[in-house]
Amino acid sequence: MKHFADKIFSENCLPQKMRRKMRRNLYRNIYQASGRFGVLMLVDSLRLFAVGALSVAILLCSPILVQPAAAQTQKLSGQEILKRVDDNITADNKIMTAKMIIHLRRVSRTVEFKSYIQGTEKAFTEYLAPPRERGTKMLKLGKQLWMYSPWTERTILISGHMLRQSVMGSDLSYEDMLEDPRLSNSYTAELVGEEVIRLGEGIELGEKIVRHEPPAGVGSDSYNKLFANCSLVSVVSRPAESEFSGVSGYEIGSYENLRTEMEEYQAPETRSGVASPQGGQTGKSSDVVPRGTEINCWILELTARSEDVAYPKRKLWVDKERFVVVREERYASSGMLLKKTEVLSLKQFDKRWVPDRAVFKDMLKAGEGTEFVVDSIEFNARIPDYIFTRAALK
Repeated sequence: MKHFADKIFSENCLPQKMRRKMRRNLYRNIYQASGRFGVLMLVDSLRLFAVGALSVAILLCSPILVQPAAAQTQKLSGQEILKRVDDNITADNKIMTAKMIIHLRRVSRTVEFKSYIQGTEKAFTEYLAPPRERGTKMLKLGKQLWMYSPWTERTILISGHMLRQSVMGSDLSYEDMLEDPRLSNSYTAELVGEEVIRLGEGIELGEKIVRHEPPAGVGSDSYNKLFANCSLVSVVSRPAESEFSGVSGYEIGSYENLRTEMEEYQAPETRSGVASPQGGQTGKSSDVVPRGTEINCWILELTARSEDVAYPKRKLWVDKERFVVVREERYASSGMLLKKTEVLSLKQFDKRWVPDRAVFKDMLKAGEGTEFVVDSIEFNARIPDYIFTRAALK
């Protein structure tokens, strides 16, 4: 380029001074033009490099971005899974209305109740039906459990061996009611396997004989006897272990047998089928997982952190998608199976998945277990403080 310019502005064309001036202007224009061209080339090169780098990054990261949530959670430890289960079911405050259908050896009976729960330490339950149980109330404060009977107008503290006895003749014990609902506080969890199960396949409910309830105003004789043998709790607190000292005739299991015999003896019997597993629900809904649905589960084995828990070992089947326990087995330290829970269906309440129907079976007791049906749950509900006081029992 410079040689070409020199050729044009040779001495034969123009005066020397003018040639020098024009040559300088031409050189300047040539350098400026070449500089702009170089910058444009540099910008294009950087742009191409950025696009290429971004494409490589997307290509490398795409397996992570499209990885399903279920696949990501497979790497959770047993303790992390258990904590997720606890977080799903517990809340600061909740109000629940439910019923338990008690399947005894020859008859079935239904008990309806409403519970107010605050955290893990406080719970208040009032029984609404049948008439002979209406007005019975229970209050849990930490490790203490109080019961009020409207038929005797007495409040008693349940403690000692009484904790192992049946609640309303069901497969649930008072000790079960006192346990910490957050299992991760009391147990260490180990992930031992995976299994695909069907909801409700681990237990069968056959046709049952359902008895008529006695007329309103007729109290439960067994509960009257229970309260008659226990002195009225005074304002001055006494040690829990001395509350039922000297009470005879109510060893573990004897009260349950008495209750069972009375249920079978009283009132005429009528043949009836067991309530539908869906609890009156019709059709399929996105917020309901019905009985028979295949559930992909983790299997956890739980070991108690201390010796003061009711069940030293447990085995849980946890729904991978919803982090809900759909099957549970509770064992003694000897390895004997004591109780079993089988979830029949799941339902969504306030964007949380909850077992809305389940069977709880005491494996050492006759009968087909106790069926729990949840009608409603309100999470983070407003509950007055006076509900969790002994004054609210009367």
